[in-house]
Amino acid sequence: MDTITLRIEKLVQGGWGLGRTDNGIVFVSGCLPGETVVAQRTGSRGGTPQARTLDIIEMSPVRRTPFCPLAGSCGGCGWQHIDYAAQVRFKKEIADECFRRIGKIEEAPSWRLFSAGEKAYRWRVRFKVDYN
Repeated sequence: MDTITLRIEKLVQGGWGLGRTDNGIVFVSGCLPGETVVAQRTGSRGGTPQARTLDIIEMSPVRRTPFCPLAGSCGGCGWQHIDYAAQVRFKKEIADECFRRIGKIEEAPSWRLFSAGEKAYRWRVRFKVDYN
């Protein structure tokens, strides 16, 4: 079993945790920024190794027990293990990084965040672009 121990720096698009090794970055599922995890390599995508968390050595203070007993197994609520305020912050950071990395826009636009509530179903985001 090919396992590695990593410190997770941040979450990136898709909810993957980004960790670094001497050989480069690894995308890890099931982890949060600030956590140290033992992960098992599961493959790669686009040349970047992927892994899944096997054990959490150092746990993030924003990790919590999901309120739904099926979270993590049904595939519908991938972020319930994260405190809600941290979910919002991480999603904003991911969007800002996409603007910088993909859009080459150094200063991301200011965001107005709307929420239907933590336990409400959310499945859409809309962007309005104003060129003025």
